[in-house]
Amino acid sequence: MIADGDGDGVREGDHPDGGVPRRSVARNVGVLLGTQVLTWVVSLVLLVALPRFLGSAAIGQYRLANSVWLIAATFIALGTQTLVTLEVARRQHEGADIVAPAVLVRLLSFFVVACGVAGLVVVAGYGSTLAVLFAIMGLATLVRTVGDIAIAALQGFEDFASPSIASIFEKVTSTLVILVALVLGAGVEVVASIGLVIAIFQTALLYRLLRRWVPIRSRTSRGEAATVARRGLPFLFGAFALVAYHETDTVVMSLLVADEQIGWYAAADRLMATSLFVPTIVMSALFPTFARLHDDDASLGRAMVERGFRSLVVLSIPIGFGLATLSTPLALLLFGEEFRQSGPVLAVMAVVLMIMFQTILIGNYAVATGHERYYFSLVFVGVLATVPLDLALVPWTDRAFDNGAIGGALAYIVTETAILVVGVRRFAPHVVNRAMVERVAKCLFAGGCMVAAIWPLRDVVLVVPVAIGALVYVGVTVVSSTLTEEERGAVATTIRRVRDRDRPSR
Repeated sequence: MIADGDGDGVREGDHPDGGVPRRSVARNVGVLLGTQVLTWVVSLVLLVALPRFLGSAAIGQYRLANSVWLIAATFIALGTQTLVTLEVARRQHEGADIVAPAVLVRLLSFFVVACGVAGLVVVAGYGSTLAVLFAIMGLATLVRTVGDIAIAALQGFEDFASPSIASIFEKVTSTLVILVALVLGAGVEVVASIGLVIAIFQTALLYRLLRRWVPIRSRTSRGEAATVARRGLPFLFGAFALVAYHETDTVVMSLLVADEQIGWYAAADRLMATSLFVPTIVMSALFPTFARLHDDDASLGRAMVERGFRSLVVLSIPIGFGLATLSTPLALLLFGEEFRQSGPVLAVMAVVLMIMFQTILIGNYAVATGHERYYFSLVFVGVLATVPLDLALVPWTDRAFDNGAIGGALAYIVTETAILVVGVRRFAPHVVNRAMVERVAKCLFAGGCMVAAIWPLRDVVLVVPVAIGALVYVGVTVVSSTLTEEERGAVATTIRRVRDRDRPSR
């Protein structure tokens, strides 16, 4: 049992059964959220800098190699990350014996998977520059996959601070070094090499932090590794489905359009991903609560899903409408003239964004309540559907708009909508009711008013349409009584606390 500081549970610093100390759930959530905020800000710097210095073609190559290795990494891991966390969480020091065989599993599987990636590079005819990039990023994947085992073990000890320290080190250091290299004229191969070197230091730091909890065996047997690999297979499918869903379109597009268009798509996709900051934070806080309430009070859990759905509707529509309206000016501001064509792609992805706010909620709720197999199967169907959709839509938009990346974004709308519809029907049909329909209609109307207000201001300094759009959206939602009395009370309380905090003490 873990308590937040009161009662009879184990508090931070206590040793249950003479074992290692546990950290409070509240502190773990706080650490995760704080780390996410910091790393998001740092990543945003690279999001802007890389396209400006490297250009669209190089960014397209970087995205392609990264996508392939992200997919490959799921097969390298063989589901062992989740297995290590569960084993350490259940058995503590004894469970940590799984670390060495899990590392061996990943080392062996890497060399098998790397042969497949090399074959893809040859068959696809990617060329020497891409081949070098694939090799560098492959070595970085090998190093990171070893480091991920240490992260999994630390999380099993309920130590989220140590992985956060390593993550902050990696993000801050790599950002600073890469920025210096870009200013000095470095190319995409140098950027990837910096990532490899930083990954080596990060992995060494992770194992140093892990040794504070438990000594790590340096030797293991192939029999132990085989057992670990077999036990991890059930977790492989879910990891592969999620990664493949987000990266398959890039691989398919690489066979249909030039690197430059993949670069346009990559820039828009990265910018959309940063806008998922809000639902990611919300789910980081709600995920353990969903899991607990599923056992303790399922009806309260369902009510919490409905409240989350309502709140995300209010937040997603202004972000999506605003991003779609200001997509081209935003792309030009952040990435430069070479990425003008990222604007139309980002406008389409803004629609994806509004849908994805809800699918993130539904997906987390499904996994937390024990329906992960159905949900991951649903995502995998999305992966299979992506291929024919890309094959049809990418060449069409390339011919019609000279921008095949738009087709990749359109395919995303189709698959994300299907996942949301089926997911809601399967896991949370209670969220579809008259009150929800009315709220969506009111928010869409407020979003339309916002677009009408900022459309003539698209070429003005970006802060002006953003501020006016926010004021219009908030004003219309207030006049139309979109928020419930409970939500209005929560907003008023937040405003009052901020005002009191800023008021000088006497």
